[in-house]
Amino acid sequence: MAEFSEYRSNKRQLIAELRQAQLEGLKKTGKRVVKSAKRKVRKKSHDLEKSIEMKGQPKRGPNGYTLEIGSDLPYAGVQEQGFKDGRKYGYTPYMGPALDEEAPGLTADIKEILNY
Repeated sequence: MAEFSEYRSNKRQLIAELRQAQLEGLKKTGKRVVKSAKRKVRKKSHDLEKSIEMKGQPKRGPNGYTLEIGSDLPYAGVQEQGFKDGRKYGYTPYMGPALDEEAPGLTADIKEILNY
């Protein structure tokens, strides 16, 4: 019987360590996404560049953690995705490319935190 309770205790500890590593890994990767987006964004006035940030702390949901990164400036979405009327000029994606560039490092960040 003692072996089963020890197993349950070890399992809970392992799950807690994995969740903490997910959280810390997401923060680390998020910081790199912010830096990459700031490098990629068009810098006409630098306002958009300065406004790109992580929005609070990661939030835990049913499928793990999520982290919101972006800008609150009203034209940030147009700069990223273009105009709704389909005009193909005047925008330069920056968040999507930054995420594509940095997201693959999340697994490595988590493994590093776990010393795996």
